Amino acid sequence: MQRKCGLMLHISSLPNKYGFGCFSKDAYDFIDFLKKSGQHYWQVLPFNPTNNSGSPFQCYSVFAGNPNFIDLTEFLNEKELSKLNIKPTTEINFKELTETRINALKFIFDRDYKKYDLEEFKKQNAFWLQDYAVFMALKDFYNGVEYTRFPEPLKKYDKKAVKEFIEQHKTEVEFHIFVQYLFLQQWTKIKNYANENGIEIIGDIAFYPATDSSDTWANRENFCIDEECKPTGVAGVPPDYFSADGQLWGNPVYNVKKMKKDKYVWWVKRFQQAHKFYDIVRLDHFRGFESFWMCKPKAKTAKGGKWVKSFGLDLFKELKKHRVPGFIAEDLGVITKPVKDLMKKCGFPGMKVFQFAFDGDPKNAYYPHNYTEDCVAYIGTHDNNTFVGFLQEEPNETLKMVKEYLSLPDESTYEQITDLSLAVMLNSLAQTVIFTVQDVLKLDQNYRMNIPGTPENNWKFVLPQGLLTDELAQNLRNLTIAANRI
Repeated sequence: MQRKCGLMLHISSLPNKYGFGCFSKDAYDFIDFLKKSGQHYWQVLPFNPTNNSGSPFQCYSVFAGNPNFIDLTEFLNEKELSKLNIKPTTEINFKELTETRINALKFIFDRDYKKYDLEEFKKQNAFWLQDYAVFMALKDFYNGVEYTRFPEPLKKYDKKAVKEFIEQHKTEVEFHIFVQYLFLQQWTKIKNYANENGIEIIGDIAFYPATDSSDTWANRENFCIDEECKPTGVAGVPPDYFSADGQLWGNPVYNVKKMKKDKYVWWVKRFQQAHKFYDIVRLDHFRGFESFWMCKPKAKTAKGGKWVKSFGLDLFKELKKHRVPGFIAEDLGVITKPVKDLMKKCGFPGMKVFQFAFDGDPKNAYYPHNYTEDCVAYIGTHDNNTFVGFLQEEPNETLKMVKEYLSLPDESTYEQITDLSLAVMLNSLAQTVIFTVQDVLKLDQNYRMNIPGTPENNWKFVLPQGLLTDELAQNLRNLTIAANRI
């Protein structure tokens, strides 16, 4: 089987003069760059609509697409964009950015809505679309408050109250449906262009929906949420080497028994939707499919939680019946034998991250010489520092280990170390190797995507125009050919 490789760059990080990447010509240009450089994969983060933090892992729906990704220049000229306050910028304020783009989309909706026939789109997405559109219209009407602060009958998704709201706010609900239609139309064209040029899309899904989401609001029975819309169990991870208190995420955990009873229909629909966006799905927090850590709702830390048996193989057997293809299991951190057994039974490749190799143990599984075929290898992911940033900020002992591993002299530059690291990884046994664009460009820590555990100034990396040159493409192609990945 041909070994392959690709690059990671989220849609929001595509070059864009309006400050935030989208489904513009730059997306097509990036696909052209991938093809020229001999790559087979384009990896992105979750596509779902984010809250004001900008985190693609905290979204108002696990089914819907992010309105900020819609290329407004398809519908508006420069004069109209300027009038709607869509102006060239390098600053990203997620709240302001979302507000200006929503206002622009409302202008397009008011002007162009009657040109479109959305009936077939509504039928194909009936499972989630109206619930999401009503949820967002409610948030608009109630000034963005969490759904648990909606008036009582609406908070509890009382069908009569929801129906009355729809009747009174038809235009507002229809607007959010229209936005999702535009999103899927634009992305489908880009994805088709990628596939026609031999590029597959690797996407990403969070294990849990956000606490404040249309998923928890309209499907309360799928989660450990009581009649008053309060969680009876919340998610996190237990104490470990990195955190004495563990991590308390706060998302409501799943009602596994209920979801098993209806043959995991919510999960089936979710993955069917994901595969409209992506060819292959990376399962974030894969260990949660075997067991998840549940804490009491009022817990201050994750210390007192407990492991709860999750969906296991049963879910993936059900998905197989529905022919839901391709998965990658995010198996980083402390992974137990039952989790490894589940991965093996499912046949999913796991992940290896080069930055995690340097603990002094030559048997460390993240060293490229220890990679097996059934893995997807990364120098770093969206949660890591850039590789140059890693080399600059890690202790001297780590930098020394990196140079010794690569047989490089002490005077080697960060750029030389990165070049050889790319080559070593490409020449490993790993079936798939993915590099962030930042690492291919040898950018420093100022260009990293996310610092886990920090609430601010994440997810703002946007690639400057003009860096993806033909020379870079040729250099990357030469590396890929030398490693027999074309």
